[in-house]
Amino acid sequence: MSETSRAVTDCLSQQSIQAPGAGPSDACVACQQEEIGPECIQQLFEAQAHSTPHDVAVVCAEQGLTYDTLNARANQLAYHLRALGVRPETLVALCVRRSLDIAIGILGILKAGAAWLPLDPAHPKERQQLMLTDARVPVLLTQKSLVAALPEHGANTVLLDSDWASISAYSTSNRARIKREILAAV
Repeated sequence: MSETSRAVTDCLSQQSIQAPGAGPSDACVACQQEEIGPECIQQLFEAQAHSTPHDVAVVCAEQGLTYDTLNARANQLAYHLRALGVRPETLVALCVRRSLDIAIGILGILKAGAAWLPLDPAHPKERQQLMLTDARVPVLLTQKSLVAALPEHGANTVLLDSDWASISAYSTSNRARIKREILAAV
């Protein structure tokens, strides 16, 4: 594991989820200033994709994506989310089964400047409904097989496993840099 990867892992494992406006922990401030600089995790990923584009970035159930492919798909998703009105610190729900869609979804949400709200598909509908209603998410990323099991909601639904015909029309280029001070997860 590289020093940068170790720093990010240490930072993420020590960082607790904070409410908007709360300051980062001392451990994360040290991580940002001394070890990984001012980049956000999506920018660190972009740098890795640039330096090792053909290396495998993620594997799930014997399927894998290279850094270049994962970066391109996350960029397309980010542009699609922006077209749906997602702006910095907008909450975007992600409700998917364990798959490559998790990595594409999280990275795409972060690249759009948004914050992701994880929804476990195994949670009861009432719990999911409470989270969606309380967070007032405008967009829900999910999979076709989960749609019928989701509670009623008013969010735009994007199916990560079957909407690629429209998502792939967007650019694969990296978006402009996002300020690191914005909310990333709830």
